[in-house]
Amino acid sequence: MKTALFSALLFAFAAAPAAEDEPPPSCTTQCETKFAECRGSARDPVDFLMCKYQYSFCLENCPPR
Repeated sequence: MKTALFSALLFAFAAAPAAEDEPPPSCTTQCETKFAECRGSARDPVDFLMCKYQYSFCLENCPPR
């Protein structure tokens, strides 16, 4: 009986998410972050255009809301 109760409590704590966990950033937010990092390291207009292309591609691959 004690083993079953202990197992049930252990399962309940393992299944419950931790309160301090933050939700993962949205796909759009991740794309925006990558674009900002890329844009910051762009050295010329071609690099900047590549950043814009990667950003558009990233957004297209995000799941619909």
